[in-house]
Amino acid sequence: MQLDTNKLRGLIEKKFKTDYRFCKISEIPQSTVSTILSGKNKNPRLCMLARISRALDITIDEMILKPTNEG
Repeated sequence: MQLDTNKLRGLIEKKFKTDYRFCKISEIPQSTVSTILSGKNKNPRLCMLARISRALDITIDEMILKPTNEG
């Protein structure tokens, strides 16, 4: 499972304007959001995914990068 970090960044920017505001409102540490969005944390805990999805008003499934069927 891989998160669609580009989609998450776009949703955060659209709804909250900045990562900082998203972190303050969602009460998720900025360092945690940073490591998830940078791809350093490739396997975030389910509870963290749930907090992010609630804050963005999306499902966890919508945060997952869908495989492309090339070839």
